[in-house]
Amino acid sequence: MKIRTPGSALLRYVLHLANGGALFAPGASGRPARSYSVYAAVTDWACRKSGRVSDMANSNKIIIAVGILTVALGLIPVLAAMGILPRGNAPADPVPSWMIWLIGAMFVSAGSIAIMRGAFNSAYDASGEMPANAPLFLRAAHDLLAVGIVCSLALVFSWVAFGPGTRHFSVTAAAGAFAVTSRSGDTMGRVAFGFGSILMWCIAAAIVAATLRKWRKT
Repeated sequence: MKIRTPGSALLRYVLHLANGGALFAPGASGRPARSYSVYAAVTDWACRKSGRVSDMANSNKIIIAVGILTVALGLIPVLAAMGILPRGNAPADPVPSWMIWLIGAMFVSAGSIAIMRGAFNSAYDASGEMPANAPLFLRAAHDLLAVGIVCSLALVFSWVAFGPGTRHFSVTAAAGAFAVTSRSGDTMGRVAFGFGSILMWCIAAAIVAATLRKWRKT
């Protein structure tokens, strides 16, 4: 059973992009051989298509291009909130304006992280960190943006669960090739996102603690 809301796939993408979400590249036997960040997965696919898996320069160029595209996507809601781009018809239960800014900022931050990692040839670094030869201020910006994205996701989940206004949720029950989707009540969705928000804040706290420990050793 899954609860889906508009934009949930995009939020999952931002979280993976920011936090080096583990994807697996198949080994010779068809089983997962090693863990990659989402950057590595994108570049590995692109390089295999072109027959140049070892071409790191092209890999990092692709990552930079992905980062620029992500930044552009993040600027769309921000520019719409500023009135520069058209917003279309207002929904019956619009979200607060700060939510639009927050989601746009998450995409811009995730894109900026991808650009920084691509610029410093760290596309295939599964640790999700900037290389040691990168300038200190860029490494600090990288970590701050990553922490900010995770905390922002936790804030979004918290608003969906505990914020004012009505919510519209759908529940999908799947069994094999068959799937049934129906609308669920406000309470059920809020409870699900409430548990999700608690989990996200725990993850955010763990990432903040790990980042602080890392910088204390620097």
